[in-house]
Amino acid sequence: NVTQFELGWLAGIIDGEGSILIVKRGPTYVPEVKMSNTSKLLIDTYCEILDRLEISYHCYGKHKPGNRKYQWTVAISGRPRVNKCLLLLQDLIIARRRQAEKVLLWIELRGLDLRGPYTEEQLKLRDELRKLNQRGLAGSEM
Repeated sequence: NVTQFELGWLAGIIDGEGSILIVKRGPTYVPEVKMSNTSKLLIDTYCEILDRLEISYHCYGKHKPGNRKYQWTVAISGRPRVNKCLLLLQDLIIARRRQAEKVLLWIELRGLDLRGPYTEEQLKLRDELRKLNQRGLAGSEM
C-alpha cells in the first residue's frame, strides 16, 4: 500500500541524496543502495515507506567530522533487497538511472551463484559503475 507519489519520492531521494553501488565485502561484492541525510524526519519517512514495501535495510547515524549535525544513513544491501528496490524504482530514477541499470544487470548475471568466481562481464560492470559514481559524475552524461 505505497502510492505512486511515494515511489516517485523515494526515487527522487535516491537521485538527490543516494548512491547505487557494488561494494567489496571481504572476498565478495554486494550491491547496495545508500542514502544519507541530516533530517531525521526525512530518514524516518524513507524508512517507513521501505517498511511498507517490505524492503529490509540498515539505518545508522554518526557525527561527520567538522560537522555539528548528526548524519543518518540508510543502506539496502544484498541482491534480493537491492533487486526488489531497483525494479520498483527503475523507471522513476533519473540522475542515477545508469547506475541502477548496471546494478540490475550485475544482479541478473550473478544469479544464484553465490560462491562462483566473478565473470569478466560482472567485473566490467563493477568498474563502469565505479566510474559513474566518481564525485561530480553521478548525474552527468559520461
